[in-house]
Amino acid sequence: MAPNRKYANYPGAREAPPQLHSETDKEDQNPVLRGWPLIAGSTLLANSGAVQRFFWRNAKFGSIRDLPGLVDYRYRFQPDVLVLSESGTHPDPLPLSPDLTTPAPRDQPA
Repeated sequence: MAPNRKYANYPGAREAPPQLHSETDKEDQNPVLRGWPLIAGSTLLANSGAVQRFFWRNAKFGSIRDLPGLVDYRYRFQPDVLVLSESGTHPDPLPLSPDLTTPAPRDQPA
């Protein structure tokens, strides 16, 4: 589906490489925590680095960096896709009134 607005550098659609799932789907075995067990568990998790690392690895949050073929994509720190103006012109800058450009007196609380 095409975007409603105009963009610069909007990428075209392309098929992703096939991924083999090495694990079978299984039913969620996590217990439901409510009340005091939730408070105790969240406090333990927030204050223990070892417990945080265990749950991070158990949830496989870091596994995306190990995907085969990921090194073939270039990475960027600036956005590639930029929104273009509807009319093709830049909007006028907002005017700065004197009360915005005049410094406040030193005796006035901040």
